[in-house]
Amino acid sequence: MANVVTIEAEARARAGKGAARATRRAGRVPGVIYGARQAPSLIALDPRAVLRELNRPGWQSRRYEIKINGDATQALIRDV
Repeated sequence: MANVVTIEAEARARAGKGAARATRRAGRVPGVIYGARQAPSLIALDPRAVLRELNRPGWQSRRYEIKINGDATQALIRDV
């Protein structure tokens, strides 16, 4: 049985290089959830949660439940 790790995130309104840089200046990690025949979701993550998961072995094959404003989506990390 696979473990599912929950990570809290918040939605971002803007896309693009400038918006991603603004998110980083605010102390968050920008990200995108895409696939499953749905529109891409722009998110901002807590950098401590991201680093904690990247330092654990097996992060590339682990499923993550991303909670965005109370709505949960399952995802895999594909690029860092």
